Amino acid sequence: MEEKERVQVIHGDILKDKLGLSEEKYVELAQKIGGIMNCAAKVDHISTYSDGGTTDMRAHNVKGMMNILKFAAAQKTKFLFFSSSLVSAKADKSGNIIEEYLDKEDVPDSRSWGYLISKSICEKLVLEATQRGIPITTVRFPLIIW
Repeated sequence: MEEKERVQVIHGDILKDKLGLSEEKYVELAQKIGGIMNCAAKVDHISTYSDGGTTDMRAHNVKGMMNILKFAAAQKTKFLFFSSSLVSAKADKSGNIIEEYLDKEDVPDSRSWGYLISKSICEKLVLEATQRGIPITTVRFPLIIW
């Protein structure tokens, strides 16, 4: 089998239970898949963390990550590649990224920093998942402009 035949794109919805898939398809994929690449995120630097509306960053980023992590643990453990952002990382006085998570006092105004808060919570969920045995690699991308 050629390498390109080993990669499949599965259309689903990370905001929905079982990724929006039928029970049968979810179980089949959970048994078969060896790895997940999660680059999904709602990126909006002015929306609130949780307002219950269409701009709710919690509903999009945190719930989506929770559904991905559930899938990574379903049936058999799957490797997860998680794309995050430098916005959710701390830096030391020299500007070097350090492996610490943001605290409330690190967020200037929580009403308008929903993306930062949601990505920080996702990274904490990922840390907890790794402690429970899910192999995860997190890559924090800088600002990407196209």
